Amino acid sequence: MAKNGIDYNPKLAKSVETPANQSSVTLDVLPLLDSLAEGEETVTVALMADRRGNHALGSSSSATVTVFDGEVPSIPGDLNNDGTVNALDFNILSENYGSTDCGNIADINGDCVVDIFDYNILQENYGQLRA
Repeated sequence: MAKNGIDYNPKLAKSVETPANQSSVTLDVLPLLDSLAEGEETVTVALMADRRGNHALGSSSSATVTVFDGEVPSIPGDLNNDGTVNALDFNILSENYGSTDCGNIADINGDCVVDIFDYNILQENYGQLRA
């Protein structure tokens, strides 16, 4: 089972109410890249009828999504997974610098922002070769 805030973002609240005059709520489950080989994990959301009787459930009382484990480079900073951290990886990071897209390949530390912290990780590993 995937862990809220560890395997996916944003942290989901324990409960969500459907706003007045709406028939649905969208919950975004964005996988986070980490260095753990965990395989497939699931996120299940239980659906409950409105306590005031304003909404009824259909035939399903839950929704499940699968979070797939991303391919993690063997060397942090090897963004193109060619076995070495070099100028090609620096170019990928530079092109994505400032992105707030969770899951961006250049977001080395997995905090949903491509920034100086990712640059520092790349710099620390610059020149390393995969064993």
